[in-house]
Amino acid sequence: AMTRGANTYCSTGFAISKPDTPTRLLSAAHCDPTGNLAWNDGAGNSLSTGGATISVEEDGIDSMIIDPVGDSTGRVFGGPWNATSSHARYSLKVGGSYANAVGNYVCVSGAMSGENCLATQIYAINQTMPCPDNTSHTCKLHLADNSTQILAIGDSGGPVYALRDDGRVSARGIISGLADPTGCTIPTARLNTLCSNAVAFAPISTILTRWDRTIMTTP
Repeated sequence: AMTRGANTYCSTGFAISKPDTPTRLLSAAHCDPTGNLAWNDGAGNSLSTGGATISVEEDGIDSMIIDPVGDSTGRVFGGPWNATSSHARYSLKVGGSYANAVGNYVCVSGAMSGENCLATQIYAINQTMPCPDNTSHTCKLHLADNSTQILAIGDSGGPVYALRDDGRVSARGIISGLADPTGCTIPTARLNTLCSNAVAFAPISTILTRWDRTIMTTP
C-alpha cells in the first residue's frame, strides 16, 4: 500500500504482531527518520497520526513500524501498481517467514511499481553499507537483482517474499533501497521517478528480532 507523508512516498510491508500488543505495519526507517510523520494511504485516508504511532530503527537495519488506524491482516499487496481488488494477485496471503540464502529467488512489491517476481535472485546477504539517506548509520542488507527493472523510488518499505507451494507467500524482508537507479522502463504510479534492476533489503529475521514480534499470517 502506498504511504504518503509530507512530500514523501513509500510503501507498507508485512503486518507483525505480539501477544497483548496492537498489530503494526512494517516499512523503511529512511521514509521517516525522526518517526514523527503522519501518513495517509494512497487513497488519501489516514494511515497513522505520527508521533507515538511511529517507531524507527536505523542503526543496523532500515526498519520502521507503524501503529495503523484500524487493524491489520496477514496479507500483502501484489499485482501491478494499479491493480484493483478484482485482480488475482491484488491481495496475497502470508504463510510465515523464512531465512534467506544466496541463490534464492524472491519477489518485490511496492506501491510505485507493483509486484515483480520474474527471476529476481539474491546474490549477497548481510552486506555492510550506509543506511539509506543517513550515512551516520550502517546497515546489514541483502541484495537481489534481475536482468530488467524491478522497482522504483517510492517502493521502499514494501515486502520482499518468496512464493510457496500452497499459494501463500513467505516473508523474506523489507525493501530498503535501489541500486544504481536510472530512468524507468517499467510502468510506475508516478512519472519522472527512477527505477532499478537491483534491490537492497533488510532481512525479515533481523527485523522480527529487533521488534520482538512475529509475522501475521492468513490460513
